Amino acid sequence: MHRLSKGSDWFFPGLNGKPMTVGNVYHNFRRFLWRAGISHGGRGKGPRVQDFRHTYACHCLKKWVIQGKDLGTYLPVLKTYMGHDSFQETAYYLRLTADVFPNISITLEGCYPDIIPRLEGDDDATY
Repeated sequence: MHRLSKGSDWFFPGLNGKPMTVGNVYHNFRRFLWRAGISHGGRGKGPRVQDFRHTYACHCLKKWVIQGKDLGTYLPVLKTYMGHDSFQETAYYLRLTADVFPNISITLEGCYPDIIPRLEGDDDATY
């Protein structure tokens, strides 16, 4: 993340050298939203801290598809970046990306037909 950081450094360090608590991260996130003039829809409605992860994953996938990258090669990289233990965790973002960016659905369906299935009788829609 940062050239001067050690691998053991926390992404969100607390004042005591330990990681920030979940509550502290959430409190600071809400404070930053308020200062930026971004309204919060309430608990579970967002914006949420994890939306950064979702956005990052979706934008990586979109960029790679547009660039014609081999997703079979790049998805393990995304899996590692996201800290996932299994491909199924990363596959969630394939579905999410196909929903948000329908124009890349054809590429994703070709690579991963079991993850983004077509409904019978509906040749134009992915679900």
